This record gives sequence, structure tokens and C-alpha cells, in this order.
Amino acid sequence: MAVTSRPVEPGALRGAVLTRFLPTSVSATVDAGRDRFDTVTPGRRCAGVDYPAVVDDGQDFVLFWRTLPWDHAPGVLLLQEAGGVALRPDASPYRPADTRPGLLVAAGRSTWDTVRAALLPGVLPDYEDSHGM
Repeated sequence: MAVTSRPVEPGALRGAVLTRFLPTSVSATVDAGRDRFDTVTPGRRCAGVDYPAVVDDGQDFVLFWRTLPWDHAPGVLLLQEAGGVALRPDASPYRPADTRPGLLVAAGRSTWDTVRAALLPGVLPDYEDSHGM
């Protein structure tokens, strides 16, 4: 399995944003950027389905907020082995023991950068205080 490289213009990208655990301030920021993309769905509410969808070209990105290791460790491994990227909103790598919220996964780093800029501008200043769990 390998991720498919796609154009990185937001209007060509398809993805999912799981909003259930987003803090109000982050949700408002994400909502303001979602129209820049071809498609943004609420996801399948199952990391075991959302990660493979990025790998098999069903979607280009997924934004998760709650990052429990049993939900994400297997998916991050699958995605990274296939050539994808899973990083925190501050661009730090995902570590299962790190329980901070926020994880943006994408088919590649260029896609990750594009999605991060469009969906999460300005989120970093209060990132540590926006756990929303």
C-alpha cells in the first residue's frame, strides 16, 4: 500500500474533520476554512476506517482532536509506512504516550502543510490550553 500524491491546492483536496471533541474556538476556526476544500466530511467516526481511507486514496486528510493511543498508534504506523504524514498541529510528531489533543494526518507533507494552513491558522497560541477532551 502507498499513498497517492495529489495536487496540494485546497480546492482539489478531500478530507474529514472529526468535530465531536473540538473546542469551540478551534471548531470556529476549522469551520471558517472548510469551504476551501473540495470535500470535508465528518469522517467515519472510526480511526480504523479513516486511516486506511487516506492510504487507499479515499481521502487526502483527516483532522482528529482526541488522540487516544489505541485509536491512533496502529493508524499512524500504517499511514507512515505507506508514505503519509501524521503530525500534531504544531508539526511535532505523533507519540502514543503524548496525550495532547490534535492530530492531522495527510497523504503527504505538502498536503499536511496546505490543510494545516487552511483549517488551523492561529490555533497554536492557545494549543496547550485547548484540550477539549
